[in-house]
Amino acid sequence: MTSDDGFVMGQVTLTGSAQLALAGLQFGVIGAGFYVIVRGLMIGPSWFRLLSISLGPAIVIGAIVVHTDGVDFQLLGPLWLAAGLFIALPAAYVALLHVLGERALERWSPPNALVVVGLAPWVLLLPVTLALAAGFTAFRSLRRYDTGRALLVSAWPAWMLRAGLAVLFVAALIDLRNDLVDLS
Repeated sequence: MTSDDGFVMGQVTLTGSAQLALAGLQFGVIGAGFYVIVRGLMIGPSWFRLLSISLGPAIVIGAIVVHTDGVDFQLLGPLWLAAGLFIALPAAYVALLHVLGERALERWSPPNALVVVGLAPWVLLLPVTLALAAGFTAFRSLRRYDTGRALLVSAWPAWMLRAGLAVLFVAALIDLRNDLVDLS
């Protein structure tokens, strides 16, 4: 059986595994770029920041991936496990990215060879890199200096961005719920 993405289900090949690894690398780099951009928008205690930065992308990605048309979620079963894994994977990725990223930023020092190797995929994804750099630059322009403290995001643009992300999350949650109800 061929999946909605054109892969033969249940068949493991070297080219398919390489393509999956490269796609994972690409999505990982894009996800890390988005994390850097939205990092300054997080509010609340550390447990809330971890929960919100993990749950938001998990629901949005779940709403994108889980769909009623096609064979993927018609054949994969049980439905709760298939959908749960497609939601849990981005949640675990972003939670781990958040924890490791914050630890790395606390101990930031000049780049070493490992950091340079970690940045190498950005060169391969130059168009995405340029788009994320433009977004990061725009985000940085919204910041202001607060005496003696770290740079803080200006109040009204930050709250507008947070509200937009909240609307996106709620819309994705409704879409995901509707798809799951239709599939069951």
